[in-house]
Amino acid sequence: MSAYPPDRECPAATISLAIPPKLDKPDTLDTLDIMINHDGKTYRTIVDAAEVLKVNRKSLRRYIDQGIVSRPPTINRGLQKVEVFDDEILETMAIELEARREAK
Repeated sequence: MSAYPPDRECPAATISLAIPPKLDKPDTLDTLDIMINHDGKTYRTIVDAAEVLKVNRKSLRRYIDQGIVSRPPTINRGLQKVEVFDDEILETMAIELEARREAK
């Protein structure tokens, strides 16, 4: 039996939770177009950068962490530091990835 009278509805019953899409699904990643605006400049996220470089985003993260490609600059977004990718760093990364592919 409900603690609320029949003419009133429980507030929790009216709350609708929006569940965000899972970001690890490849089809979801392909449709994301997230850009970061900071100080009047627009930067790409790692998802966008990976798409431009034609690599998986997890692979790109691993390449950055292992020093295979240059580490992109970071900006402060609230309490977080976010890596941002501009055209200059993407060109550098493309050259580094091409050199790695040729070396194999």
